[in-house]
Amino acid sequence: MKIYTILIRKFTILTILISFNVFYSCGIIGMNTISGNVEHQEKIHKLYIYIGAAGSNLDSYSDGFGKYLHNMFLEQGVENIVYIDNSKKQLSLSDKTPQEELVEYKPTHILELHLKTERNDPEYLFLLYDVKIINESGDTIWSGNIDMMVGAGGSNQTEGASRKLIEKLKNDKII
Repeated sequence: MKIYTILIRKFTILTILISFNVFYSCGIIGMNTISGNVEHQEKIHKLYIYIGAAGSNLDSYSDGFGKYLHNMFLEQGVENIVYIDNSKKQLSLSDKTPQEELVEYKPTHILELHLKTERNDPEYLFLLYDVKIINESGDTIWSGNIDMMVGAGGSNQTEGASRKLIEKLKNDKII
């Protein structure tokens, strides 16, 4: 009977570890945190998302943030366009520069997402992004940061971080 108890315990522990790994690699849980504060309470209606990663080799993470944030804001009823600016390429919904897009699109708010630091570790990549949302007048309405630890399932963590950012903005009554 004792051997069965030991086998059941080992099986339970193994199942928990495998489940954690699957959830982590799918981006369901992740080592990313979102922090931020409301500085001026108002709702976002028409958003211009600027993602800057100048000098970085993190194209896939910037692209992932752009794609996920665009779709998640649309799900919340916030019209938006995305401009991704990094050293290797510029991605946009048009061929215009950010300034031309801003003039033509006329957003009510701008979300700026800038890569502040990146640190490589043998197994993980640590990323810190500054996030700021400003209104037409140039007033900051929300500021914070995204702190990510990316390992297995890396780009899925951008989806998890995007989802957490949207939840934080909903809780803060910005969207």
